Amino acid sequence: MDFKKSLILLFTILIITQVFALDCQYKQLVFDHIETKLEAYSKDTDDEIEPITYSLTGTEKVPLYFFNENDFNVDIQYDLTLNKPTSCFSGQCTKKVTENYIRTIEPGTNEIPFNYSYGNYISISNLAHRENEFVYLKIKKERIYREECLICGDKNCLDDGRSCEINNECGSGYCIEKICSSTRDVNNEIVCNNKDCNCSINEIEFEDRDCIPKNSVAIGGTPITGNPEECVTNYISSIKKNCAVPLGNSCTQKLDCAENYCVMGTCSIDPIICDNNNCNCKENEIQFENRTCILKHSKDSGEKTITGNKLECKSELMDLDTNICKSICTDNQISCNYGCIEKYSLKNGLKPECGKDIECKSGYINSKTGLCKLNPSDWWDKFWMILLIFAIFILLVGGGYILHNHILILGHTNKIKAKIKLIKEKINLTDKNLKFKYHKLRELENIKHKTKYHLDKIKEYNSQIEKEKSSQLKLLNSLKMTAEELEIAEQKVTKPYFSKYARKTVIRIPKFDYYECFYKKNKPLTEYTDHNLVHRYLYRKYNGNIEIQQGEEIHHIDGNKYNNSKSNLIKLRKEQHDRISHVNIIDRESGLEELRKIGINI
Repeated sequence: MDFKKSLILLFTILIITQVFALDCQYKQLVFDHIETKLEAYSKDTDDEIEPITYSLTGTEKVPLYFFNENDFNVDIQYDLTLNKPTSCFSGQCTKKVTENYIRTIEPGTNEIPFNYSYGNYISISNLAHRENEFVYLKIKKERIYREECLICGDKNCLDDGRSCEINNECGSGYCIEKICSSTRDVNNEIVCNNKDCNCSINEIEFEDRDCIPKNSVAIGGTPITGNPEECVTNYISSIKKNCAVPLGNSCTQKLDCAENYCVMGTCSIDPIICDNNNCNCKENEIQFENRTCILKHSKDSGEKTITGNKLECKSELMDLDTNICKSICTDNQISCNYGCIEKYSLKNGLKPECGKDIECKSGYINSKTGLCKLNPSDWWDKFWMILLIFAIFILLVGGGYILHNHILILGHTNKIKAKIKLIKEKINLTDKNLKFKYHKLRELENIKHKTKYHLDKIKEYNSQIEKEKSSQLKLLNSLKMTAEELEIAEQKVTKPYFSKYARKTVIRIPKFDYYECFYKKNKPLTEYTDHNLVHRYLYRKYNGNIEIQQGEEIHHIDGNKYNNSKSNLIKLRKEQHDRISHVNIIDRESGLEELRKIGINI
């Protein structure tokens, strides 16, 4: 029966030991208690006595234990100090009491009960003797520690291989790829636990200590692992060792292609020619010299094609000698200066644009003046009409004279009257014809005077425009202009006029430093934007409708903001444009000199 109880007790102890065993990799020693020992030594003899130890908490009414490690009895004498309750005086409610005792300590553990009805133990000071020879006992205190799991923050530290977020959660002090690790490589540096970072299929393991996401490095960045899969393009430049766009793939700038070049949106090994001589032009574009794409049907009549292909013209008609686009003319039109002009549309006195007689209503041109003139047959009709009038005049004069002579000589009154009546009827008829011809001549004269008047008005208006332009330029170039003069100048400058370059009505706006803007009737000047600027529109039109990027300016070479000819416009970066000293530009030569100062030669 006792054997069964002992066996059950043994199994119970084993189970409790397993349950309360420390299940952690990283441990620490924690102070538990102080154990006091009495070590005996002889002052007068050489006899050796094993230490006598005791257990005393000093706080409770518990038994006092002595431990004798000798195999014989030891008689000891000791003083026991206790706390004894007493009446409170000056805040003290206890009193220390020391009593002397003599005990025989047997080998092993000796229990001395607490036999007092008051107080508690405090301390022991003792003196031992054996066989009438005193042996001194000295007190020795020893700190006792117990083993506990290492604490990280407010919980047990994590073992290696456990999931973590920060280093302070791990017993090793290292959280690598969210796994606690104490594994080190040949350079004694911390790496992933057991050199396995458990990277996903979308990651690359790097030096056994990091997981680098695939396709995470942008163009121009340097991959950490040196693996092309780390780049968004899956390609690394062999020279610059950074992520780049492979040859033949789409790009937006030269930096995308590393040591190669971005030509027509595709990386190419040549700075001008498209990769594999293929610029990937769209259906509505024409490939030109294997380096650019030109938009079809982008040129108006009178504009010169870039490629020399007639498909570049809106009309698909082109002069093969000059590569200039022509217009499609109807049966009632003739081709002139690559455009179309209506037949028989110019009045007499006007100059035909192309010098062809078919432009004049009469179909005839004066060879000396080059102006439209009347049909010669009209002048012949006028000659006969004048001759007829003269003959009638002679007839009337002669008839009058004859009638007068007949009246005087013959006296035939009735006959004369009859003849006079007949003559009057003829005169009336002639007067009607003369009046009709006279009115026709007056109408022609009025037309001629009106034409001359309008021509004079046009010349006068052009002269006024030139004078106004000159006065406006003087006003703008004046640095000491008063406020009143500036207001007058703005009123003059902001007057709409016709631009020969834009072929539309434009206006100069102080808001844009008096650059020409396309005029919008009834639109306030404050609502104009830089999209209305004439010189930026014409530059794009001159150069195949290319886009003007942000940070780019269109510069007038000769300093004249109203000279928007193709040869006077150039595109510069804003920092280049700011470096130009505009006050030094007075003509084209000085403008070219300023461009050479910033490194641009034309």
